[in-house]
Amino acid sequence: MASNPENNNAISIKLRAIAIGLMVIGLFLALAGAWLMYAYEASPFLAMTFFVFSVILFIGANLALKTSPNVLTTFVALCITLLSFTYQPIGPVIKQYGTECIPLKDCFAPVRGGGFPVQFVVDNPGVSIPDSLGIEDELRIWAFVVDVIFYFVLGKLLYKFIRHYNARKRNISVNAG
Repeated sequence: MASNPENNNAISIKLRAIAIGLMVIGLFLALAGAWLMYAYEASPFLAMTFFVFSVILFIGANLALKTSPNVLTTFVALCITLLSFTYQPIGPVIKQYGTECIPLKDCFAPVRGGGFPVQFVVDNPGVSIPDSLGIEDELRIWAFVVDVIFYFVLGKLLYKFIRHYNARKRNISVNAG
């Protein structure tokens, strides 16, 4: 039974359109989560729920489009880096809270920062609400790039481990049979 190339092409076009639609929906969900978080100060759980669903849609679309593993790993690394913003401990960065302190060293204290393993958003207490991270706080591009690279390398190691494990499992089943 011969396959019809026109039918396969139509299925491929439909699959590509569905995958692109999933990406667009995922992008809108991510933007909606960010908008809810900042505009209405919604709970971080609600915003993260939107974000997780958008990441799932993006991953599904990339798998459907059969893109390069590097593209998918880069995307996942970027998403995990953005997700790590929710980890917001106080310190180790120390900044000045004011100038009216006696002695002056009492004006310096650790500030809140977002991101892991390196904080890429740091509270700027002189400009924004102290102990709260927002759009007006200091964004450290170098730290953001370091975090993306960290998660990319972690993702590539995980990808290689899974491929090695699956190849070994196939090899054992072929030798046993």
